[in-house]
Amino acid sequence: AEYFRKGYDATRQCWVLAKAPAVKVDFDVATQSLSLAIPQKGLVKMPENVEWDYGTEAFRMNYNANANTGRNNSSAFGSADLNANIGRWVVSSSATASTGDGGNNDATINMFTATRAIRSLSADLA
Repeated sequence: AEYFRKGYDATRQCWVLAKAPAVKVDFDVATQSLSLAIPQKGLVKMPENVEWDYGTEAFRMNYNANANTGRNNSSAFGSADLNANIGRWVVSSSATASTGDGGNNDATINMFTATRAIRSLSADLA
C-alpha cells in the first residue's frame, strides 16, 4: 500500500500500478494475458499466525489389475497408487505385483513418501 501510494488516481479511484517504482505491467491483447512484475518491496508479507489447512483425513487408492491365460502359460499383473492424509502428514505410495507360470513372482514398492508441512520454514519435510 505505501509502496504504491504515488500510483493512486483519485479521479478514477483506482491504483495505477505502473506508476510505482520498478513495476512493469504488460497486457497482450492477442493472448488476452496480463503480466505483472512487482518488486518484493511492493508485496505485503503474510502474517505468520495464519491457520494452515491440512485437509480432511482421507485415504485414496487407484488400482489396475489384469490377467491373461493362454494355451501354454498364464500371468497376472496389478498396480496400485495409494494416497492418504493422516493428521498433518501426506503419505503417497506406488506398488506393482506380477505372477506367472514357472514361479515368476515379483512385488515391488516403486515409491513411498511421507511429507509434512513445516510452518516456520514455509516448506515441506519429505
